[in-house]
Amino acid sequence: MSDGAEKKELLKFGDCMSFCIGQIIGSGIMVLTGIALARTGRGVPLGFVVAAAIIMITMVPLAVLGAGMPGPGGNYVYVRELIGRKSGFVYVVMFAVSQCLISTFALGFADYLIAVVPGVNRTLAAMALLIVCTGFNMVGVKTAAKLQTAMVVVLLVALGAYIVFGLPKVNFAGFFEPGAIMPNGFLNFLQASALLYFPMGGAKFIAELGGDIENPGKNIPRSMFLSTGIVAIFYALMGVVAAGVLPIDQVAGKTLVVSAQEIFPRPIYLFFVIGGALFALATTLNGTLSWITKGLYVAAKEGWIPESMADENKYGVPYKLLIVFFIIGAVPILTGMDVSFISSLGVGLTVICNVLPVGSAFFFAEKKPEAYKNATFKVSVPALKAFSVVSIILLLATGWLNLRDLTMPTWISLVVFAILCVLYANVREKKVIEKAQANGGK
Repeated sequence: MSDGAEKKELLKFGDCMSFCIGQIIGSGIMVLTGIALARTGRGVPLGFVVAAAIIMITMVPLAVLGAGMPGPGGNYVYVRELIGRKSGFVYVVMFAVSQCLISTFALGFADYLIAVVPGVNRTLAAMALLIVCTGFNMVGVKTAAKLQTAMVVVLLVALGAYIVFGLPKVNFAGFFEPGAIMPNGFLNFLQASALLYFPMGGAKFIAELGGDIENPGKNIPRSMFLSTGIVAIFYALMGVVAAGVLPIDQVAGKTLVVSAQEIFPRPIYLFFVIGGALFALATTLNGTLSWITKGLYVAAKEGWIPESMADENKYGVPYKLLIVFFIIGAVPILTGMDVSFISSLGVGLTVICNVLPVGSAFFFAEKKPEAYKNATFKVSVPALKAFSVVSIILLLATGWLNLRDLTMPTWISLVVFAILCVLYANVREKKVIEKAQANGGK
């Protein structure tokens, strides 16, 4: 963020992998698995596979962009440079709203903590984690990355234990019973897979940290694909355990605590809940807060919002923007909003917003030929365009599946907010252009 060398220690490939794995493993397996079980029964493992396939396809355009145009605020910059300024602003604001998902990580953490320490106040526990992770990110991305690496190691051991202890107790015959995979129909199966899209796609946000990464052209795409592949295997196997150890009616809508109690001896159960569930949600929240300000930081510097919002503390962190996202995460926690509603709204908005950066890759080779030529990871121009088109279709379908059950007042609020963003962008663009020209840009 800041140009001062004393403020920035660049992230290496190992840091990127820790960030990506910690970003992926979180609410998806720990919070949303139970919701997906309620929608599609023993089809959850297949739902994770479908979600991973969608992720891999839609990450190709972003990986090419990350390799060719690395820098802070990655997705926002891609949209601004390849589609237009106004589109970039609308993207970054709508994406900011979708980060109400922050609250689901903290609330999921609280739910698992209560399983170990009954009587803990859910709201206070969730707010405590949000405050701690915000505090770590206030002192710089490298400090947050060190915390992330330590937690990810413990996290993978805990998830591995869930698989090793759980698979021998799975009733595999139950997966072949009539209607076991899609008891509520194909549409509900797709909706469950769509819900699992967001947590499976956490690795793509590494592009937001392009300005903080050593050799970003290589490390961004490598860490994206490798981390997603590793976690996809873990998720599919954990889905088998979650769906196969107990009858579906005992685990549907519940956290993994229910199945964990069935498969683990008490000491290992405690390790799983603490080192697995709690660390999974903590790493996702911590990782999210490390990149979430990047797009708005660039937008503030360009004049879309007051430039003072990009003010940095002595560690080079835009503390005002970080506080904004702290508030976005705190409001659902303090008001008691339903986790399922927050998940559907946040995931749906995130997926729809991703249409713009993915779609911007369609124009990459034409508008930035030198950057495309120098990209350390790329596909042919026709292939990149094809991946972009297919990705847009998949994202729109996935977003609709998540948003289809929202109430009419919620839909109206979203549409009105989007219209206001567009109107504001049209009014503000002139000042943004004037500022860019004054600074020698165009």
